[in-house]
Amino acid sequence: MKDRCLQALVNLVMEPLVEMRSDRHSYGFRKYRNANMAVGALHIYLRSTEYNYDRYVLDADVKGFFENISHQ
Repeated sequence: MKDRCLQALVNLVMEPLVEMRSDRHSYGFRKYRNANMAVGALHIYLRSTEYNYDRYVLDADVKGFFENISHQ
């Protein structure tokens, strides 16, 4: 019980500090952020005219990647 209380206290102190310094474009495993927000931000970025270069969206699945590459 004591350890759980200490973990909660450390979390209350550390979480705001980490959020303050985290990448504003990061949405994975963040409190108050979700996949829908990431898709919305991507949509705004892709439709913006601020950047004059080609834009790409890459989707990759790395499941099993390290089990299938040659380690030699």
